[in-house]
Amino acid sequence: MEIGTFFYLTIRGIVIPMIYFLYGPDSYRRREKLSEIIAAYRAKHAHADIHIFDCGDNPDGWREAKEFAAQPSMFAPSKVLVVRESGEIKEKEWIMFLKKNIASKDVFIFISDAAAPSKVFSFLLESPHVMQFEELSGKKLEAFVSLVAKKKDATFSPEGLRAFAALLNDSDYRSWVAVSEIEKLALLGIRMISEEDVKRFTKISLKHVMHEEARKILRGRDVGERLAVFERLICAHESPSYLFNSLGFQASGIHAVTLAEYDVSVKSGALEYEEALLDFILSKDKKTG
Repeated sequence: MEIGTFFYLTIRGIVIPMIYFLYGPDSYRRREKLSEIIAAYRAKHAHADIHIFDCGDNPDGWREAKEFAAQPSMFAPSKVLVVRESGEIKEKEWIMFLKKNIASKDVFIFISDAAAPSKVFSFLLESPHVMQFEELSGKKLEAFVSLVAKKKDATFSPEGLRAFAALLNDSDYRSWVAVSEIEKLALLGIRMISEEDVKRFTKISLKHVMHEEARKILRGRDVGERLAVFERLICAHESPSYLFNSLGFQASGIHAVTLAEYDVSVKSGALEYEEALLDFILSKDKKTG
C-alpha cells in the first residue's frame, strides 16, 4: 500500500494497523525511508504533532513516548511517535502499549530498529507496514551505488562500478560508506568515475567501524574520551568529512540541530570539518539531546 493511500484510509475512519516497522542493519536506507514516511504525513497534516524518541540513547524514552501519546492533541487529528531502537526496551508496560496502539486511530507509531524483533516483539511483523533493510550486496549494491552517483551528477564506468562495489563488500554500513565516498569524488569534480579514480581516491579502511566510533562520541559523557576517539581516527588518516557525516546520520534532538548548523558553516567555507568536529566535541556537554 502506498504511504499516501495509507494515511487517506486512516482519516476516513478505517481501522488498519498504525505501526510502521522498519528494521535491519542498513541504517542509511532505513533512515531515508523513515524520513519519506514522516514527510508524507507532514504533507497531509501541516500542524502534525510529531515527536522523536530514541530508546537506544535514552533508556527512559519509552516512558516519555507513552506520556506524549496520552497528552491531548490540539491541532492535529492524531499523534505521531517516531521511536528508534524500540526493541531495546523489555518492559511489559512498553510491549502492552505497542500492542494496544497497533490498530489505534489516534496514534501513529513509526519504529526504526537495527535488529530484527525478539520473540516478545514478533507481533510487529504481523503489521502490513513492515520493511526490512539488510546490507546490500551484488547487483543490488551496484544499483544503489549507481543511483547515488546519479544524484551527484556522476556516473561510474563499468570497471569503476565493479571496483567500488568490491571495496564496499568488505565493509559494514555499506550504504553510508558509499554515499560518503561518492560525495567526496563528486567534490573533486569527477563526473565519470573510473577504476583508476576508485583506486586513487577511495579509501575504505576503518570505515566499517566508523559508525560505532561516531556513536562513542555522541554517547560519551567525558570530553577526554570523545577527544581520544577523535584523535585516534585522525591519526589513522580517516576522513574528517566521513566522521562528521556519520555523526550527523546518527544524531538526534539538539545534537542533530547543532550538527546541521555546523554543516552549513562548513559548506559555506566558514569552517573546516576538523574545526567543526573539535568544536562539537568540546561543547557537547553544554547541550542536551
